Amino acid sequence: MEQTLMDKLTILADSAKYDVACTSSGASRTARAGILGSCYAPGCCHAFTADGRCVSLLKVLMTNCCAFDCSYCVNRKPNDIPRATFTPRELAELTVEFYRRNYIEGLFLSSAVLGTPDYTTERMLAALRLLRGEYRFGGYIHAKAIPGTSPELLQQLGYLADRLSVNVELPSEQSLNLLAPDKGRHSIFRPMKQIAVSGAQSKQELTVYRHAPKFAPAGQSTQMIVGASPETDYHILKLTEGMYQKYSLKRVFYSAYIPVAEDTRLPALDTKPPLLREHRLYQADWLLRFYQFKADEILDEANQSFNPYLDPKCNWAVQHYGLFPVDVNRAPFEMLLRVPGIGPKSARRIWHARKLSSLGLDELKRMGVVLKRAQYFITCKGFAGGAPGPRHRRAGAHHAGAHRPQRVRRQLRTAQSVHAACGGRSDHAGRGTARSHAHGAGGGSAMSGEGAVNVQVQKARRLHDADVVYLYDSSFEGFLCCVFESFAQHEIPFAVWTPQRETSTLYPVKDIPTDHAKAQRVFASFGRKLGPETEYLVSRDFLSGREDKELLLIRFLHLAFALGPGTVKRTGHPDVAPLYEMKKSLDWEVDKFQGFVRFEEHDGMLGAVIHPKNYILPLLRPHFCGRFPEENFMIYDAVHQAVLLQEDHKARLLELAAPLELPPPSEREQQFQALWKQFYQTLEIKARHNEKCRMTHCPKRFWADMVEMKDEF
Repeated sequence: MEQTLMDKLTILADSAKYDVACTSSGASRTARAGILGSCYAPGCCHAFTADGRCVSLLKVLMTNCCAFDCSYCVNRKPNDIPRATFTPRELAELTVEFYRRNYIEGLFLSSAVLGTPDYTTERMLAALRLLRGEYRFGGYIHAKAIPGTSPELLQQLGYLADRLSVNVELPSEQSLNLLAPDKGRHSIFRPMKQIAVSGAQSKQELTVYRHAPKFAPAGQSTQMIVGASPETDYHILKLTEGMYQKYSLKRVFYSAYIPVAEDTRLPALDTKPPLLREHRLYQADWLLRFYQFKADEILDEANQSFNPYLDPKCNWAVQHYGLFPVDVNRAPFEMLLRVPGIGPKSARRIWHARKLSSLGLDELKRMGVVLKRAQYFITCKGFAGGAPGPRHRRAGAHHAGAHRPQRVRRQLRTAQSVHAACGGRSDHAGRGTARSHAHGAGGGSAMSGEGAVNVQVQKARRLHDADVVYLYDSSFEGFLCCVFESFAQHEIPFAVWTPQRETSTLYPVKDIPTDHAKAQRVFASFGRKLGPETEYLVSRDFLSGREDKELLLIRFLHLAFALGPGTVKRTGHPDVAPLYEMKKSLDWEVDKFQGFVRFEEHDGMLGAVIHPKNYILPLLRPHFCGRFPEENFMIYDAVHQAVLLQEDHKARLLELAAPLELPPPSEREQQFQALWKQFYQTLEIKARHNEKCRMTHCPKRFWADMVEMKDEF
């Protein structure tokens, strides 16, 4: 009986779901005229299965008809399972239609060995040539190199794919000979070496001629099965380190073995997959790549297995407790990376911020340091180590303004006392107590050009909390006029409202009219006096959906005009940290919606509906306009009643007076939606079910607009 496309997709997606090396990162490519799609270097997750794994690519096999007999593989030759094979055009069309609807970031193409490795690779090449040639597909492609493929075909594959991978599968030659007799050590490591050499050569050619063809620009990766053979964690980690160094791998993936066939050489069918061991290997792999650890520092001959109760980094710190505690204000960057609770981002923030002032626990917490881990391994300003208790709080270690008077005097370079302008503050966004130096300097001089230090100190004393509410028209220019008013009157308003947020109040309401000239004057001063980084941060944070964003931005600007361009680097300051929290929230939501937007085709127009908390359409605009330059599309923000519309190569942001409703999908559209839902449901591995993980990465508020999640929602 002839198989339908749905049948083939179900069978070949199910056969490919155990391959975990499926990321879309490493390649960056913008779409050009006549090209469909682009590549986004950090990668993008478009869905999360019920086992918590990211779905970024159309992960399928070309065929699951296999001539090899690998005992751990569900597609092994003796297994009695349904078999199917895609034609190159079926696979190419399916990839393009899924991509246009933003279901996927690209294609992950692997295959069982149909006849010979070379014949299988030729069929894969036919599909990729259709995609890159006839369909002008510019999205991400990850291709699996079949062990035993000739170097000439492998070279062609590398020029069509963004990333190549050759699976090691088993960590030792003995296990490979026992469980996969059709594969050999040389059939795996020879193509690995060829990919590494060709990739390095391609980079050299690009330095000479920038339009030279790129060979696997996202590099290569591999995968190892954990738990199917007796190798130790130390053996696997040493092999991983060696492959990173010798073959310049971008990633090594680990897959906890799930029994799929009865075999005396393998664990019994009722054996649970070693998920904790897999997790520890990924943690250790992260230490090798980003934390400057060596494999022999994490495990050794005497301790060849991971501690089940402590992660590898914490376990190393406990075993080397004599090196701790370290002073975060003095420790070298390499040592900061080894402190539990401090990651690369936090270490870089500490590295920059401590050049401006000494850091305490409050600043470290605002920078993202996980204090419940780090507190046992560090010292800092006002904290001598160990868990912080009442003694430290009484001493003022946690008081946000305990050391600010000295800092203000240092920044203003004056011996005059500024204690009058540096009182305590309230941490909430509403009414505060007397302001610290965060609102001390600047006043009208911030935009009028007065820069003398004594004038700044006098202005600091005049700044006060005003019993007034600013009301503006919710535009960015209107907000800039609120900033002008705050500096002109030397006041911090009780609140800043828009007409949509206006409520009854006992405080007088001051209507701030939008003045284009004033707005331009204020915005110009951001770049001229505070630098492009501050200008970017303020402009971006204004898009936040946080209700007190205007007040937080005004407080920050008073601080920034007082202390200068370096203020934005003070990520631990109580008036700077909220801006980075808003930026983090915006970035997170933009990243999610880049993957979670679901288009439907209506008469040649792609349409999608989203419900974001923040106003993110301006931030989504460059991504989708760059990805679909030849498409007409529309993204409707149902929360903010706004539309991002691209039509005839021109993109616009429109505000709507009434809600918009998309027409029901056509019959053809319903077919593609059904194919996508079937693919999504097939990818779950029941033995790894993890609903909590899926909810963490894809909260329920996104489900209503996602085709594959609507039924569950």
